[in-house]
Amino acid sequence: MVFLALLAASASDSREDLEDALLARAMGDHATARAGFLTLSRSLAAEDPVRSWALYWLATTRLERDDFAGARESLRECIRTGPARQECVELLGRLEVQSTAITQIPTVWGFEGDHGVVHYWTQSDRGSIRIEDGSGDAALVWVSRHDEDVPGTLLFGVNAPTPPPRRFVATMLSQGRDARVGVLFVDEYGNAYQHPAAVRTLRAGEPYEMSVPLREARGPAGLLDPTHLERVLIRDLTAEKDRTGGSTILVLDDVGLQ
Repeated sequence: MVFLALLAASASDSREDLEDALLARAMGDHATARAGFLTLSRSLAAEDPVRSWALYWLATTRLERDDFAGARESLRECIRTGPARQECVELLGRLEVQSTAITQIPTVWGFEGDHGVVHYWTQSDRGSIRIEDGSGDAALVWVSRHDEDVPGTLLFGVNAPTPPPRRFVATMLSQGRDARVGVLFVDEYGNAYQHPAAVRTLRAGEPYEMSVPLREARGPAGLLDPTHLERVLIRDLTAEKDRTGGSTILVLDDVGLQ
């Protein structure tokens, strides 16, 4: 009984320490907040829920100092254990997209080297991406497991590039079965835009070169202003028409903005 009482008191103390650090952050005392989060992350047991939230908030304070490596370290540790895992997955995903976002036009990835296309972080169990280099021509291969309710999604970030982008381009090929692909454009305010040319049925084995004029993309907020473009989402829409299940294998090349 004495042990349980001591354990409860310790948990209460750690929650109060977390609240104190959050209060310091809210009041602009980021050094004190950061020190508090760091102490909790190092002193508490891995399974302690307070430690999980301390790691999440430690990552946010590190991001505020442009310490991207430190933020990634905190988020990856948070993801391994604790109740803040989903929040840490979301923040890490946003960080990765931001760090590889397009800042210059034109940028078109041929996948021979670095690129900014990522698998949507909430869909880690819905497929995979890999780079294949066949006959000297590298390409991104996306295996997308079907879900009738939520399309599989790849995305890349856009961060105020100069000059403003005019069009989205990509070469796409579906292996083994017909597929349906749609591209969605999202601005910095969270508004989504589509274009008829950005939704396409791909015949198996037949490459298709997509070219979408951004200023003609339309959504509930009206026409897209490419100067405010923040994300481009490539979505596997195959399951909307094909209810046989399984996966789509899409090969992507020369993806980017011009």
